[in-house]
Amino acid sequence: MINNEAEFLKELLAMFKIEAEEHLKGISSNLLELEKIQDAGEQTPVIETIYREAHSLKGAARAVNLNQVETLCQSLESVFSAMKRHVLSPTSAQYDQIHAAVDRVGQLIEKPDLEISDVLQNLGRLEAQSKEQPQAPPEPRAAEPAKPAAPEPDAPVRAPEPLSLIHI
Repeated sequence: MINNEAEFLKELLAMFKIEAEEHLKGISSNLLELEKIQDAGEQTPVIETIYREAHSLKGAARAVNLNQVETLCQSLESVFSAMKRHVLSPTSAQYDQIHAAVDRVGQLIEKPDLEISDVLQNLGRLEAQSKEQPQAPPEPRAAEPAKPAAPEPDAPVRAPEPLSLIHI
């Protein structure tokens, strides 16, 4: 039984590595694209994609007990969440820190015992800076359809017509 569990875990980790590589490629390529976009409205869908990739990677890491990968992905998610809310607009140096964190996730997949405290500190500073900035005003929403007017309080209320039974 133990041999079967070990084989299963080995296969699960191999599948995880393939999936993780895809998520990391998605995060990295979208981060590079994001750095080129100046308009906040155009950034939002790219940030959403990056956020989902990090979230999926975090869940997959949890499934194979790679706690450090999960922890680092959670911190990345927090940074991407602040970017989605437009309370964090990273500088070039801050983007470098985000890229370094993504690179460390990739390294952790091969060597799960690597130290991550330095990367977590950098991401923590980004999160703290986002909390210090005032939140951007919400984007305008489409106008809601008008609600039907309520009957006048003094107007008589008519009872519904009784239904008649039809005999066939």
